[in-house]
Amino acid sequence: MVVLGFRFWLKNNLPQYIKEKTPYNITYKDLKIRFLQGDIIANKVNISNKNLDNQEVIGLDGSIDEIYISNMGIYDALVNQSLNSNQIKLRQPNLKITLAKPTDKKNLKKKASIVFENVEINDGNFEIEKHDRSPFFKIKKLSLSIESLNLAEHDAVRKLPFTFDNYTIKGNDIECFPNEIYKITAKSIDTKSQQISVKDFALLPLISEQDFSIKYPHQNLFFFNAVEMIFKDIVLKNNKITIDNVVFSQPKITMYANQLKKKEKKNISTYELDLKNINLNNAQFNLLDSKGKEKLLVKNINASIKEFFMNEESAKNKIPFTYKNYKIRTDAVVFNANEYYRFTLNRWKADENSWDLENFSMIPLLSRQEFSKRIPAERDWYDIKIAKTKISGIDFKFSNNQPNVKITNVNTQGVKAIIYRSKFPKDDLSRKKMYSELLRSIKFPLLVQNLKVTEAYLQYEEDNTNDNPAGKLIFSNLNLNAHNINSNKGYQNTMVPVAINCQLMKTSPMKVNWSFDTARNDDFFKISGIVTNLPASQVNWFIRPYLNVSIEGEVNHLNFDFSGSNAQIYGKMNMKHQNLKVNIMDKNTKEKKKLLSAIVNLVVKANSNKFPESVEVNVKRDHTKSFFNLFWRGIEDGLKKTLIPKDIQEKEDKIKKSVEKVKEIKKETKILKHEIKETF
Repeated sequence: MVVLGFRFWLKNNLPQYIKEKTPYNITYKDLKIRFLQGDIIANKVNISNKNLDNQEVIGLDGSIDEIYISNMGIYDALVNQSLNSNQIKLRQPNLKITLAKPTDKKNLKKKASIVFENVEINDGNFEIEKHDRSPFFKIKKLSLSIESLNLAEHDAVRKLPFTFDNYTIKGNDIECFPNEIYKITAKSIDTKSQQISVKDFALLPLISEQDFSIKYPHQNLFFFNAVEMIFKDIVLKNNKITIDNVVFSQPKITMYANQLKKKEKKNISTYELDLKNINLNNAQFNLLDSKGKEKLLVKNINASIKEFFMNEESAKNKIPFTYKNYKIRTDAVVFNANEYYRFTLNRWKADENSWDLENFSMIPLLSRQEFSKRIPAERDWYDIKIAKTKISGIDFKFSNNQPNVKITNVNTQGVKAIIYRSKFPKDDLSRKKMYSELLRSIKFPLLVQNLKVTEAYLQYEEDNTNDNPAGKLIFSNLNLNAHNINSNKGYQNTMVPVAINCQLMKTSPMKVNWSFDTARNDDFFKISGIVTNLPASQVNWFIRPYLNVSIEGEVNHLNFDFSGSNAQIYGKMNMKHQNLKVNIMDKNTKEKKKLLSAIVNLVVKANSNKFPESVEVNVKRDHTKSFFNLFWRGIEDGLKKTLIPKDIQEKEDKIKKSVEKVKEIKKETKILKHEIKETF
């Protein structure tokens, strides 16, 4: 009876009450109030705020051809300045809405809001602005049917400016200004069967890249557009956004990356985002540096992500979201790493269990000579191509904000690597880590159970500052198997065995067994192997530049069995050879030293015994050089001791003295003969 009495009172007094008690100027051509039902129908309505400076209430300015409100909560509307109704229908509204000033928890009760159980809008134009009159949202030709709409500017508790349940929507020429940095536009929005389609969507910066880098030095600037975006089953509740399916068609993302390091995030405030399925169709991603130069380009990205979730808690982690699984396929990846190299990849296919990569290239941007002139200190120049790489059995986890990576197999096929080092730049005197220390330096648990490399080609070439030709080593048809590659983080077995089969200098079979232990702080290792049927002409490529020695003949077997650490390499080496002849070259003239060569060949047997004697190798490590430099110096020491006897220089000096004495005797004899002749 009280409700009926209140509605009867409204029927006779509402127009006057609205005029005197509400914060709005409202005029209309016709107003009907059905007090038994609690319905209001108004035609040709015009509305505006009485006090334009009052930011505590929602501002309304415009016209509505017809309003129908069912079972309206009149008391809340009049007393609490909140609109609550079972249903509202607006025909041809043309409204500018100014959101109330944001409130904190202390003033939350004073917030004005609009809450409707059901809303229908036909052919409307809306412009929503923030409390400070800055633009927030615009849409034209809006037709809308929505349930449980709650509209208010975000506050300290609720971050979404509106929430709703079920909906249908259609509209054109959409603009949104979420902050001072970006503007969002779309040509149209339409729904069918709880599915929203947004066409020609764009996220556009409102400020230039230069101004952004000055004002926001610890953030990155984004451009984003898509031909179409489809969202299915959107649910907005408080600060949570739930979407069952998201599809982006031909999206293009461009990011300008600032050079300064990002600040650590504090007081993170974000939406709770729950996306059941995300799909990218034919996407493109561009990464530009702060000067607008392209760093990364990825074309034709097709991807899907399941169970994507992000909230305030997850945003604090290094990976700010969680997911169940993913699938990615891309073409044409181009990464400009620096002024020296560009990385390219023709195809990348990935999911949570495996990755497939095709036609990877590390392309030098400078010639060898230009590179050598440009670098501040001695460094390798690379030209690398890899036909295929498959990574399978991926187990990637995050625990205590730290990754834990386990991989069952890495298979790489068709590697071609050309490596060149010039000795003209000044030496790089920084300390070089052994491979066991490099792995041990990884800060998180990493385990690769099996690494397999097949059909590889490796060429290393090194120029010298002297006039010797460049030293060259070639390993072709290389096949490598390594196991238990680990970072020594919680693993009981830390030994890494490596087996290599290849052809040395394209002609000679070579086998190597190498092992090291990532838990050994002294970086202890073992490396042994054998090279067979090596022509002397091929040996000269890598011994003449370093030993000033060339040989003729054939090396039947070269065996080495070394151990070592981060301090030295030691062990044994022997060489079985045939028709061997040694030529000692002059360091300055590069000409053959005939006498010394003849002496060496008197000592070194042309044909070795069936079981040749081994030489002892012991070389201290230069800590400014790599592991392979240490290994090569072990081989070099063994060759030197095999080919050049210790006392060869002493023998040469003795022979030279003997020759000088003979010459002196001959000279004296000649003089004596002349004197005798003159006398007689």
